[in-house]
Amino acid sequence: MKNRSILLFYPHNVFDQNCGINNRYLNLLKYFKSRECSVDIFTLDRNCRINPDKVYRDLTSNIYIYKDSVFDLKKFLRRVYLKTRKIIFRIECFTLPDLSSDKMKREFKKKVSKKKYDLILISYINWARLIDDPFFDNQIKVLDLSDFTTHQLYEKANGKINIGAVFNEEIDRINLFDKIMAVSESEHYLFSQFCNAPEFYYVPIFMEEGISRDGAPDHDLLIVGSDNPHNIKGVNWFFNNVYNFLERSMTIAVAGGISDYVPEGENIKKIGRLDDLAEVYNRSKIALSPLLSGSGMKVKVVEALSYGLPVVATVFGSTGISASQANGVFVADDPFKFSTHIKRLLSGSSHYKESSKNALKYFIGNFSSEIVHKNLDKIFLQ
Repeated sequence: MKNRSILLFYPHNVFDQNCGINNRYLNLLKYFKSRECSVDIFTLDRNCRINPDKVYRDLTSNIYIYKDSVFDLKKFLRRVYLKTRKIIFRIECFTLPDLSSDKMKREFKKKVSKKKYDLILISYINWARLIDDPFFDNQIKVLDLSDFTTHQLYEKANGKINIGAVFNEEIDRINLFDKIMAVSESEHYLFSQFCNAPEFYYVPIFMEEGISRDGAPDHDLLIVGSDNPHNIKGVNWFFNNVYNFLERSMTIAVAGGISDYVPEGENIKKIGRLDDLAEVYNRSKIALSPLLSGSGMKVKVVEALSYGLPVVATVFGSTGISASQANGVFVADDPFKFSTHIKRLLSGSSHYKESSKNALKYFIGNFSSEIVHKNLDKIFLQ
């Protein structure tokens, strides 16, 4: 069934391709266009200054930008309460954030009341309660489950949270929906065991195969990432622990906001933010994903595989990637072993070529648009 109308809640600027998660949603918009769906976006003014390039203007019908400028007494009092607990009693309260204010809920409901949507897609569990109202019973409600939020809070609080209460709240919010898009197989399995209301679908990061260009690479290693705390922690670990095991003749390119957090060095090239990463992938031999925290599949790993680049990653940096296949992804949390994977790939041409071939084959079979679109059809067209 084509020509379906969809309202997407997405709090960021989907057209800003300097952030990995935006790539997922831009490709999702392209999928909707290929299926002749009409898509409106409800987004937030504080996170998003949308000025889409003319290339992307035909991917959406309407963009509603919510401006939360009115003073929210409930949120203010809660912030005061939590800060007081932390300062006076040295108790920090970690709960599952609910970022959907009463005013936002009213505005969201108003948009839906003016236009009959076949489906509503919420991009983050922090805004799940936007649809917690009998008014939305006639719409098919879809949640994109891209993170295990309870685990993220557990890390942030150094284990000092009420895991049962937070996990139960996460389950309650998931059960508000009819269909769930799980970005990783582990989250698909975990939540499908506890949540009885929705149907679960595995929808990993997906994209078109990278277009390879002729020419020898001039970067041995490539690190791509925004300047979020997980990436900063990861690059610090790499340069403090792995870098000294590598020869200084190895050239390292760093692209994205994370460039501001790497040290100076003759063999280190800080590329900064780029709208199109195709050139830097084509000019690099190996991609690195040295993360020590975070959850959800990493867009930069899938991007690298789409260009046939072998990837050296930590366990966290390879989340969602099968460990049982020859897929061009080499995993190590030990700094010396991490560096050994890099050296072996760069020192043996046959090993490198085989790994590159496996990377592209794994991408095509698991993360290509053609493969993932089949599951998306089950969610949005049936």
